[in-house]
Amino acid sequence: MTNPTSKQPKTVGGDVRQRLMAAALELLQSEGFQALTQARVAEVAGVRQSHLTYYFRTRNDLLKAVVEEGCSALLGMMEMNASPGKVTLAKFRDALLSATQDQNMPRLLIALSVASDEEPALKGWLVEFNRGLLAHLDTSFRQFGLKPSSEDLMLFHATMVGTTVLSLQHTEMKWTHTKNKIMRLAFDRLVASSRVLLASTRKAGRT
Repeated sequence: MTNPTSKQPKTVGGDVRQRLMAAALELLQSEGFQALTQARVAEVAGVRQSHLTYYFRTRNDLLKAVVEEGCSALLGMMEMNASPGKVTLAKFRDALLSATQDQNMPRLLIALSVASDEEPALKGWLVEFNRGLLAHLDTSFRQFGLKPSSEDLMLFHATMVGTTVLSLQHTEMKWTHTKNKIMRLAFDRLVASSRVLLASTRKAGRT
């Protein structure tokens, strides 16, 4: 976030930056990616377009900020629910499932992926974003004494992202149950594989 200065635009009924990000989410949900223009976002936020460009020079900068905030909330939840002294591994799994119910994140990531065709620099940002998410997942599992292989972790991540994106194509409750079943299965398989790997490593260390 840009540091406040004497030239910073005055807020109108709240923090302008947060209002702009909220307006972007609202437009994405109600009208789709095509409606996400700087002029339209500023209109929905109730501010001048010059205020928007002060905080977010381009539409892609705005999208990245919304994704980063959503990811920060997700990672904060993961850290809160990845403490063995507070919750069980099953509760951590359920917390991850709950986080994937929000369809804003996959919409934003798809929008950024599309935008990256026009702005190649975004591709590098998306790669780093996914690396960061994988690192946090790895840290969370290690809090429970698990050390998943990089392959198992990437498979779980791909399953989590894939089922969440597929959810955008379905509205029926039946798919939600199916998605949760797939996610639980992927989670439990990662845990089982990690435990087998850990046991094998300990056995090799004793020989």
